[in-house]
Amino acid sequence: MDLRWLQDDDNLATADQCDHFHASFISSPNRSQLGKSIKNQYTAVEFADTLGKIFQAIKEKNLKQVQNLVNTHKQRSNNLGGDPEFRWDIINDLSLNWSPLHHSIYLGCEEIFLWFLSVGGDITSITYDGYSALILAVLSRSELMVNLLIAQPNLNVNHVSRKGSALHIAVQSNQIPILQLLLQHPNINLNIYNDQLEQPIDVATGKAKELLKKELQQRTDVYQEQSKSYISIKSQDNCELNTLDTFIINRPKKPPIYKGYVEKLNFSHLYSYQRYIVVDPECGVLVRFQNKENCPLNPKETIPLQNIYNLQIIIKDRTFSNNSIYLLIEYNEKKIYFLFQSKQMAQIWYDSIKTAVGYTKYVKYKLDQYNKKKEGEKVFNQVNSMLLDMNNQSVEIDQQTNQDQLSIQDQKKQENIEIKKKQEKRLFKNLKFQDFFILEILQKGSFGTIYKAKYFKDDKMYVLKQQNKEQLRKFSQLEYAINEVKLLRKINHPFIISIKGLFQTKQNLYYQMKYYEKGDLSDYIGQGCVLSENVSKILIAQVILAIEYLHSLNIIYRDLKPMNILVGKNGYLKLADLGLAKEIINDRAALSFCGSPAYLAPEIIKGEGATQSVDVYGIGVLLYEMLSGYPPHFVQNIDLMLERIQYCPINYDRIQSKMAVKILKEMLQRDQIKRPNLTEIKNHVFFADISWNKLLNKNMLPPKLIKRNKEQFMNQQKFTEAIIDEDYQDEEEKPNYIQNWSLS
Repeated sequence: MDLRWLQDDDNLATADQCDHFHASFISSPNRSQLGKSIKNQYTAVEFADTLGKIFQAIKEKNLKQVQNLVNTHKQRSNNLGGDPEFRWDIINDLSLNWSPLHHSIYLGCEEIFLWFLSVGGDITSITYDGYSALILAVLSRSELMVNLLIAQPNLNVNHVSRKGSALHIAVQSNQIPILQLLLQHPNINLNIYNDQLEQPIDVATGKAKELLKKELQQRTDVYQEQSKSYISIKSQDNCELNTLDTFIINRPKKPPIYKGYVEKLNFSHLYSYQRYIVVDPECGVLVRFQNKENCPLNPKETIPLQNIYNLQIIIKDRTFSNNSIYLLIEYNEKKIYFLFQSKQMAQIWYDSIKTAVGYTKYVKYKLDQYNKKKEGEKVFNQVNSMLLDMNNQSVEIDQQTNQDQLSIQDQKKQENIEIKKKQEKRLFKNLKFQDFFILEILQKGSFGTIYKAKYFKDDKMYVLKQQNKEQLRKFSQLEYAINEVKLLRKINHPFIISIKGLFQTKQNLYYQMKYYEKGDLSDYIGQGCVLSENVSKILIAQVILAIEYLHSLNIIYRDLKPMNILVGKNGYLKLADLGLAKEIINDRAALSFCGSPAYLAPEIIKGEGATQSVDVYGIGVLLYEMLSGYPPHFVQNIDLMLERIQYCPINYDRIQSKMAVKILKEMLQRDQIKRPNLTEIKNHVFFADISWNKLLNKNMLPPKLIKRNKEQFMNQQKFTEAIIDEDYQDEEEKPNYIQNWSLS
């Protein structure tokens, strides 16, 4: 199947790869065992053939033929049964790098494009070589399609491809009507960079350049009209701007020099560190030192007080963080943040800096006033006399009292933790099914069900994972269940879930776990949802620490995927579901075929067995999905996806960070021997701003995740009838009893 007519010259290699994917898929004698489980004869080969016919019909601009092919596909796909995994969405399918929707846009087929939109075309989808729907519409010079696309609320108007953003392409090709449409979008970034670090104005030509210059000048004028001469205090609930500079009206008293330690937020906003600060109104500077011993000879930064134009106290909605009060200082178009545990301490520093800034402005104002009258020498003598007459006081803003109080609090906190552990041990001892009230079904699988349940003894919500003994034996899964319990006895880590209790009835095995109301990571990533590099970095760093701990116990996890990573109320992650985890004995590989298809390492598919390197590959897949929106080789056709994982190169065009691409290429190598170990990954420059010990102790600020908008499948069912299960009675014999099913 030759699809090269669908691509421009830059993409011929991609088209060749598509031919290779299709040919190798059809002819390969080593077809995946997983794919053979598809019973219906509407196979991936027929699907690919239908897809090729749709592409040909789009090329011929034959809307009726496209509609017939899509409708025929839907009928055949629906006949596959109730499993949505095999209901392939052919309009948005990326098996051949571009979807039919993308091709209709690039070839300027406006009628076909409009019909695709009406039947569920995904305008947020990105081609495997990094082009968005909007960029393709600009390349095709279609004003109609651009106009329709920029009206969509979920459109990323600033997506950057190898040819730049939509704005780069429009100004470079001098497309005035399309440029005018793009400039109307409220989120358009006029200063965005392409891969060559060029802004749109750098590549603009002709009238488009004049139009863009005019727009840039207008926006600059509006920006400059916004006064920055005020100092304000602000919170999310209450914002009062103190714009009146009383120091200009009334002669102030000279403030003292303020000194003390503060927590400074790192530029990445991932962690903070302690710095010693000196605010000197006489010299007119705010100076940062690494510690008190470096003062005054070795400063980290000196900030002129007169350059500070904004000072704010910001109360963040982070109830799980000790340092939730920010003091923002803006100067010279830069920002720094100081963190405080109490608003009172933040207010002290705010008042101190504000007073010093006001005093410095007063002195400068008087100097400027007399300079205009050419009386500089006279005013200098007056100001100098004024400074000498005032006391040169120094105030140390000492947080030692607060530190002592925190030390006592930490000691009490540790004591409370120990008391809580003892109470929990008594609370979850001798569990029975009758101690729970089932509220709803969270998930249903082949070997059991996961319930949300209320525990009568403490009236709290928990997750009950039920596994049927008979089904476990029938499908040889009992070993995995017992293995998970053995591992749970060993594990104690802040980023790995812990089991509250275990019990069994005559028919089932049960785990009792904490209920995580924020769900799992799949609620926040995937299906085109892209996270920022900083957010992705701190999330994947937690996964690395959890996997590193398992590896230290000679355990390989083998099933890394977003659904197995829970999001806690405090924003930190918890690795869950250790059912497929396995101990490595004498460095032998675990040879069983397991894991989720999109996240499988090549060696697992080939049956070569799993080593710790499998988890390194899994971490790479997760990071790739966070930064690009999809796993590396993801397509809806499982057989084709497994072929891609084994034989095809990974496309990194969707990921803008070169440093991220560099570490991903190392982790996602097909040869497991060449992959780095976790120590090498932690030392990689990509993680240079991660303080691993602080993160392990949960002293770094976790990102506040926002659930993506996704169609909710009916996987949560309100409970309408009683679940019947039979507990063992203490005095009777215990038939069908599984030994060692306990945490002790």
